[in-house]
Order: sequence, then structure tokens, then C-alpha cells
Amino acid sequence: MDVSGQDTSDHCTNSSEGPVTVAQAKYDPFFTRNLRVIEDLLIDEKRYHSTPGFCVSQSPARTTWMRRSLLNWLRDAKELTVCISLMWDLTCITPVDFVAPVVEFLEFVPSLRQIIRQAALCIYVKAFHVEEISTYMPSYIAAACILYALNLTVHRDLSDTAIRSVTRIQRILRLEAVSSF
Repeated sequence: MDVSGQDTSDHCTNSSEGPVTVAQAKYDPFFTRNLRVIEDLLIDEKRYHSTPGFCVSQSPARTTWMRRSLLNWLRDAKELTVCISLMWDLTCITPVDFVAPVVEFLEFVPSLRQIIRQAALCIYVKAFHVEEISTYMPSYIAAACILYALNLTVHRDLSDTAIRSVTRIQRILRLEAVSSF
């Protein structure tokens, strides 16, 4: 149910224009606090992430240029060939896939988790245009967005909870600890 008390699976319609809102899926407890979902995403991100091994000895600027040139050529000249050779398995794991399941494991009230989730997604959308971001694993990018959203949204009185949340994110996503905020 949304804030107004109306079931979100229902959608309003306007007789002349069709549906006004898109029907939303009902709450599914299997996907909200299930570590197996995150573990599957971590396996898939390694499976589908392109490693920059073909240009290890190059500078980061040249690597970015080489990647962009290769992807543009593939898109223009070989798109259909690539799709057929992949047997149309075009799965792509993005940081957006990690944000919602990871935020559900944070020890905050649901309304604050929703704010953190929205802030993390906004941060990712703003950073998406940076070409070098694609060299990092999606789980790393999602963790960075969530941690920055925590820094922006969580009140300083909740610092113990925030620190536990940082530790929990590191454990769930199997990240090595560098520093905390």
C-alpha cells in the first residue's frame, strides 16, 4: 500500500488516454531480505563484467578511448553478429540491481531506507556518464553510492548504526575494508 492507503498494484485509468500510472508489483519478502539474491548478483557480475585485460599496459585515458572505440565499432558493424554469438544472452548486471537488496539489510526504519535507496540511485544516475566508472564492478559502484547516500541522509546521532551499516555492506558485498566515515 502506498502512503494514501491505496493498493499500489491497482492502477488508475483515464478512459480517453489509457492507464495513468503503471501497476507496481506487490511486496515480495523473498527478494527484500534474501542474501541468496545478492550472492547470485555477485556471481553474475563477475561472469558478465568485461575485464580491461586487453589494454592493461595502456594509460587510463588511452584505455577509455580504446574501450569507447571498440564498443562503437561493435555497435555499428557487428551488433547482430555479437548478439547471435552470445545466443541473445544480453544480461547486464548494473549497480541499480544491487542498491535495493543491499539497502534492505540496513538497520533503519523503512522510510529512511527508502530515502537512502532513492539518494543512492540519484547519485548513480549523476555519475553514470563518467566513462571510467565502467571499469569497476557494479557491486563496488553500488556500495559507493549507498555509502555516500548514508553520509548525506543519516543524522550524526545515528553514527553507530551507520558504522554498523558500513560493516554490513562490506560483509554482504564481500568488499575489503579501506576506511570508514
